[in-house]
Parts: sequence; C-alpha cells; structure tokens
Amino acid sequence: MSGESGFKNKSISEIVKEIYENIDGMTMSGKKDGNSNIGGFIATRHKEWYDKASIVNIIYEGYVTYGGMTGRDMGAMAQGLNESMDFEYLKSRCKQVEYLANKLDKYGVPFQRPFGEHALFIDAKKILGHIPIDDLIAQTLAIEIYLEGGVGSVEIGTLLADRDPITQEN
Repeated sequence: MSGESGFKNKSISEIVKEIYENIDGMTMSGKKDGNSNIGGFIATRHKEWYDKASIVNIIYEGYVTYGGMTGRDMGAMAQGLNESMDFEYLKSRCKQVEYLANKLDKYGVPFQRPFGEHALFIDAKKILGHIPIDDLIAQTLAIEIYLEGGVGSVEIGTLLADRDPITQEN
C-alpha cells in the first residue's frame, strides 16, 4: 500500500478525520466500508442537501424521525467503523483484492484497471457480450458467480443505472 507522503506518519483515523473535515457531503454503506451487517448513512454540512436527501430517503427508509436502523445495528456499525480504522485490517482487505486481481489476470477475466483497494469491477459486457442489454448482463454475471462459487457480488451496471426516464430503455 502506498499513499501521499504528507500522511505517511498519520493513523488511519487521523486521515479519515482530515478527509471528513474537507467534504461537503458523503454516503457510506455499512456492509462494505463499515464492516457491519446492515445500514449506512448520508452526511452533509448543508441544510438544503439534507432536506432534499430526507425527501428521497422516505422512499427507502421512512421519515427521518422514525425510519432507519435499530440501536443494535447502529452499535454494530459503530464497532465496525472502529475496527475498519485498523491498518492491518485494511492491509488485509487490500491484499484480498490484489489476490483476486492476480487470479482473474491468470484466467484472462477482464476487469477495470486500476483496481481499487475496496473492490474489483469485472467487465461483464466483455464476458457476456452475447447477452442482450435488456437481459441485464452484469446482474446475470453476479448471479452466475454466486451459483458457481458461492461468492456474493453486486452489479454496477444496467440495473443499478436504472432506465432512461424518456425511452424507458436500459
């Protein structure tokens, strides 16, 4: 793992704190970044952004006054966030992604480069180009990976991008 020289002697939590001090807003999934089983959050410094997000949030979580996570789940996320600040843990995650990238390279599986320290994105269209877009190529690949190897993945493709609001096409 490499990084910026100005952060070489800072802890992960010091780096994260500095990043958060310089942002206007963020989203976070607890399942990935928070090392917990459920939840996530939206944070912003801007009241107008908060108000807009709160309206959209109703669709997915309910009103901000009663929807959302249980106390147990918030505690699990808090614990997961603390554990995620451990350098050895983060190094291990990065090594896992690097290991996967090396295996995919060995077998000629196309993926986006450079790969991240958080995830690796397989190019489903290159693998399953014979499948029509409307049949959700990335979703199909995610399902097949699970059926074949028991590995859970997520599609970041046609389904996630939603349909064009005018044409209703993917």
